[in-house]
Amino acid sequence: MQVVAAPGGYFDEVLRTAKPRPSGVEPRRERLAVLEALAGCSERELEMVERLVAEVTVAAGTTMLRQGWPGCHALIVATGEALVVRNGEPVARVGRGRWLGERALLTGGVHDGTVLAATPMRVFVADPRQFATLTTLAGVARNLQA
Repeated sequence: MQVVAAPGGYFDEVLRTAKPRPSGVEPRRERLAVLEALAGCSERELEMVERLVAEVTVAAGTTMLRQGWPGCHALIVATGEALVVRNGEPVARVGRGRWLGERALLTGGVHDGTVLAATPMRVFVADPRQFATLTTLAGVARNLQA
């Protein structure tokens, strides 16, 4: 799969200033392993995913991806729920384990909807280069095609 990158977006600044997750929380690989988007990934693949993605906290009401903007990040929802809005109309609520923003990266197009955090969320974020590497993993590729 070829991934097309576009600069900018909400997560650029967030990732530059992200702080490590405090100790005493469930290990990251365990949090990744239970997500639908990564179902069927081998231990080696989960290790690779863990190295590639950043985990970010998002406040309720935050616009994470905007309709019409080029794809610049792919997200996997770890906790919370997102609202997808197209042409001003709510069309879906997306929860734990689901991809967001991946289509724009896969097609080189723009986001076909605006994605807002409907609740406080934690998401795993991959930039275009990281996402391109993720798509080479068999477990990830299977789930993207599903």
